Amino acid sequence: MALGFYWIPSLAGPTDLAHRGTAWLFPFVDGAPPIGWEQGLAYASLPALLVVAQYISSAVISPPVDPADPNANTTKVVSTLAPWMVAYFALNVPAGLGLYYLTNTVLTLAVQLYLRKLGGAKASDGGLGGKASAG
Repeated sequence: MALGFYWIPSLAGPTDLAHRGTAWLFPFVDGAPPIGWEQGLAYASLPALLVVAQYISSAVISPPVDPADPNANTTKVVSTLAPWMVAYFALNVPAGLGLYYLTNTVLTLAVQLYLRKLGGAKASDGGLGGKASAG
């Protein structure tokens, strides 16, 4: 028996030999997922949290997009679709992998916030960015 983690019933689930991919969630059987609403919502909450964490992370970490850049539209589309792609992948793999990715995203976001916003990193040129003096 695989161990659970807080609200997640099993880190090895919901995918198994009987429910590969999203077969654990669709098609509904008598108005409910094949594994039931309680477990289905518990497992589906992890990809939902990943979408939220990815959007927040991309908003904090990504530099502002220059509207004059010809690739600005592509950058916007990719940054909008990437969290949903990650969520789809998280629906198709064991919950432990989704939990790992969520933890990694949150910790990376925390480090970036500390370094950029809360003064963890001090900007300096290290003596390399100034004008060279003629000697």
